[in-house]
Amino acid sequence: MPIYIDMMGYPVEVRSRPERIISLVPSLSLLLSDFGLGKRLVGVTKFCVHPSELRQSATVIGGTKTLHMDRIDALEPDLIIANKEENNKDDIERLQMKYPVWVSDIGNADQAIDATRMLGEIVAAGEDGRLILQQIIENRKDYLTMSEAKEDSVAYIIWRNPWMAAGAGTFIDAMLKEAGFRNAFEDHSRYPVFELHTLKELGTDRIFLSSEPFPFKESHKQEFLEWVPKEKIHLVDGEMFSWYGSRMTDAYPYFVELRERI
Repeated sequence: MPIYIDMMGYPVEVRSRPERIISLVPSLSLLLSDFGLGKRLVGVTKFCVHPSELRQSATVIGGTKTLHMDRIDALEPDLIIANKEENNKDDIERLQMKYPVWVSDIGNADQAIDATRMLGEIVAAGEDGRLILQQIIENRKDYLTMSEAKEDSVAYIIWRNPWMAAGAGTFIDAMLKEAGFRNAFEDHSRYPVFELHTLKELGTDRIFLSSEPFPFKESHKQEFLEWVPKEKIHLVDGEMFSWYGSRMTDAYPYFVELRERI
């Protein structure tokens, strides 16, 4: 059986064409489906919401951080797809003792493209995998060529009670920069908790209220009016900033539309 090195540097021995795949990563579940591997994807998490029929055709094995090991064992997987940030280290190590586990570690667009390529190879995605990879690369190149960086400082808000933002070292931070914005929390690591008055201290020009993980709505804009004018507060599609894999084919056209809208 061929041996692949995952994004954590672990060797993963996998059959040439894995037939019973479990994905613990929502964005990569979508990617595998777009590779045309729906029938080979036997297990997913409850957060694997795309495509909509996926959780009916595959067994739900819990949440990304609350895995049901008995359900995984019952599926007898020949490959498990995991992620350093989205899954618990202890769970990954426990699974590695029994199964081939390919672990991704994605912090920017280049790494996301590498992951798409590597995953296409390990699951033998063929032409479908090549076309998706090519589309991501071309869309990204076109966007970065035609767009100019904006000076706007953006606070990308992901949670309420407590307030949390996306800071440095996150994929969201990298995609904000890809879109041409400056992260107001660029000097804060990962996902900082903050008080609203901090927005003024940071010199925040705009606020992006993400659709996930907290489902911000139009009504939530009112809470920020003391700090930022209403026309500078925007609801944004969180998948376009935080999902890697095939969702990135949509991200760059979305950035064009977003910048025209604001």
